[in-house]
Amino acid sequence: MRNTVWLLCLCTAHFWCESNTSSVATPKSGSIKNPTANPITTTTAVPTTPAPPSNVNKVEVLNQTETELWLKWDKVNNNNSYNYKLRNNNGGEESSIIDGSDTLSYVEYKVSSLSAGTNYSFTLFTEFKGVNSTGFPFSAVTAPSNVNKVEVLNQTETELWLKWDKVNNNNSYDYKLRNNNGGEESSIIDGSDALSYVEYKVSSLSAGTNYSFTLFTEFKGVNSTGFPFSAVTAPSDVTQVNVVTRSETHLQLKWTKVNNDNNYNYILKDSNGAEVDIAGSDAGTTVKHTVSSLSAGTEYTFTLLTVFEGVRSKGFQFSEVTTINCAASEWTVSHSTIEAEVQGVFTTATANNGSEVNGLVVGNKVSFSNLYPGATYSVSLYYELGQEKLSQCSHNLTFVTVPPLVQNLICDGRDYSLSLKWGEPDGVWTAVEVNVSGKSSNVSGTLELIVAGLQPAKIYSISITTLSGATRGLTQLFSSCQTQSTVIWVPVLVIILLGLLAAMGVFMLRRKSQLLSKVHMPMYERHSDTGPSQDKFKAISVKKFPDHFYHLSRDENREFTGEYLQFSTVGADLSQHEAILPENKSKNRFIDILPYDYSRVKLSTRGQNSDYINANFIPGYRDKKMEYIAAQGPLTSTVSDFWRMIWEQKSERIVMVTNCIENGKAKCDQYWPQDPSPCRHGDLLITMTSERKDTDWIVRELIVKNEAKSEERRVKHFHFTAWPDHGVPNGTQELIEFRGLIRQHIHSSRSSGPTVVHCSAGVGRTGTLIALDVLLQQMEREQAVDIAGFVHRMRRHRPRMVQTESQYIFLHQCIKDCLPQEKSEEPIYVNTASPAIIYENTAAITSNYRN
Repeated sequence: MRNTVWLLCLCTAHFWCESNTSSVATPKSGSIKNPTANPITTTTAVPTTPAPPSNVNKVEVLNQTETELWLKWDKVNNNNSYNYKLRNNNGGEESSIIDGSDTLSYVEYKVSSLSAGTNYSFTLFTEFKGVNSTGFPFSAVTAPSNVNKVEVLNQTETELWLKWDKVNNNNSYDYKLRNNNGGEESSIIDGSDALSYVEYKVSSLSAGTNYSFTLFTEFKGVNSTGFPFSAVTAPSDVTQVNVVTRSETHLQLKWTKVNNDNNYNYILKDSNGAEVDIAGSDAGTTVKHTVSSLSAGTEYTFTLLTVFEGVRSKGFQFSEVTTINCAASEWTVSHSTIEAEVQGVFTTATANNGSEVNGLVVGNKVSFSNLYPGATYSVSLYYELGQEKLSQCSHNLTFVTVPPLVQNLICDGRDYSLSLKWGEPDGVWTAVEVNVSGKSSNVSGTLELIVAGLQPAKIYSISITTLSGATRGLTQLFSSCQTQSTVIWVPVLVIILLGLLAAMGVFMLRRKSQLLSKVHMPMYERHSDTGPSQDKFKAISVKKFPDHFYHLSRDENREFTGEYLQFSTVGADLSQHEAILPENKSKNRFIDILPYDYSRVKLSTRGQNSDYINANFIPGYRDKKMEYIAAQGPLTSTVSDFWRMIWEQKSERIVMVTNCIENGKAKCDQYWPQDPSPCRHGDLLITMTSERKDTDWIVRELIVKNEAKSEERRVKHFHFTAWPDHGVPNGTQELIEFRGLIRQHIHSSRSSGPTVVHCSAGVGRTGTLIALDVLLQQMEREQAVDIAGFVHRMRRHRPRMVQTESQYIFLHQCIKDCLPQEKSEEPIYVNTASPAIIYENTAAITSNYRN
């Protein structure tokens, strides 16, 4: 009975093992003899359960995506008989048998259908013959999802403000941003706050650049695939806007392209918010734009925005003012006053008749008082805008104050005539109109008149009116004057009287002609320094100038050549003694370009041995005797003298129309500092505060400080760089614009100091520029130009001004191109002849090279 129970137990255990372990082969049955057993007793073998296999040592995550994990582990004991099972402890299904029977020493397995950005807990079982190991627990994280979009909240030149919604609104995710333009990857961007979004600022960027970024979602050290996007930083602003021309209804603006980049466009916005798109893609380094349909005499404020791929800069703000049609206002002129109410903005006013008078400005009303009766005044209105003094009149207004009254009339009656005498009128007058009982006579050059052909013993009424050119003064009525009653009929006396009257008439006519010719001179009074033969030059009206230009240029410029040759002997009678003194010879750049003694600039000799510098005063428009100084380009040994002249003459601007080196030759010593570090010349300390470069010129701001006097002044340095020696620029427009900058500065200047102009010798390019400035003033105010007359006059002040025929023709071309609606033709001013030769002062140049 005991043996039977034991046998049943063994059979039951064998059945359970067979039914629960599929990999275990059913043991074979069979009798095995046992020599020690009872030969009558039969025994059955008892099955044994295999020991559980070992766990894997580690599981490596090869790769993660949002829904899959690639796992790898080494086979346990490198045994190919072991299989494996993976259980997802996050509620997923357990894997089927993972075969480990291949010849590899490891197993790779992909887990799919997972959720993104999740930390999964797994248990990996080793399985052998249906027996599992205890299980190797490990965790692995799927890659989080990418953000859906990134919004650019704001852009500056160096920063970008970004915003994105948190992935799945999950505060466990962090983020990383990679700059694909070569920038560094950001540190962890924390996403653990309670907000549903993330804001992030990217710094240290470059202005006006399109940046490529990739934004990664990060969860427990695992990054998403990355969300690519791009963002653009704001471009830089322009640094300066220049006004090329101003009129009553238009403003022509000009600025240098930002970074010289043709991909940048611009928007001009006015104070009302209206915007105009301006393309910046055309060739060249500058952009020009004309603002039209403006109101006269109005200050406008603009903002110029740089635009790159739709992103705007913060904007450069500036103001400008349109000019005024001063002639449209009603001006009231008396003996000593000029006044008007002018529509438009202006802050200061001047009246000039050789000396300047400041006007009183109250609102839109302007008045000048204590003027000289009968004098001719040019009236100008200005508007002070920032540091600039802008001319508001589109053309100069010219008024003649009411001529002065005649004083102390004395009448002496005779039988058939009246003898009238009067005192000198206190003012400017050219003639006196005497009316005796309806009969008028004009008297000029004398203070008396005999009115003949009258009846004896008769009372005559007398009125006198003074004239100043075409302007009439007030008519004065004087007491009646009576002829005598005594009649002497002597034919001889009658004949003598008639002869005297005829002679006086001839004299008066000649005198009147001389005075009137002075009044109607186009530019200059005929002083002794004009020299012989200038009277034959006449001003050419604007209307006739194109025909005059055509006449001179016929037959290969034959008439130009003939007219220019007339200047060859001008100034031959003027002395140059000071320039050739032994102590002064080394101060001349050229041995044959020497200043005339009477017009040369003299330096102060206080503490100095010499007053000499190679420079002359040149008259301006209407014979302003000291408006310009024409000078040679300074030598190394004369730079200090040059700055002494600038200080002593109170010059606020220097115009340089040469380069320091041209064709490998030294043309002028650099007399200004190259950088903000000051340079010293005696008591004067020169500092450059700014330098603005354009295509054809450079404008510098200099401060000149006299340390001995503890006084400093600002000097503007206008440097035209596109003018070859002995030649002419490629076109007229650049030089005309350059002259406009200088003239604008002259108008805005409060100082009466002369404008210093120099090239290398101080005659060719210097003379051409000075002539252009003066002649454009004459053309604007008189509607006529006297080019030959002014060149002749300049050569009476400094030799060889306008040095070559090509420069003389170029000067005519500039005037022609400034005529209203005049279009330039093909230039004709190329000089085929050899340029006028000037001889370098070799000793002075060599000495300077050694220094």
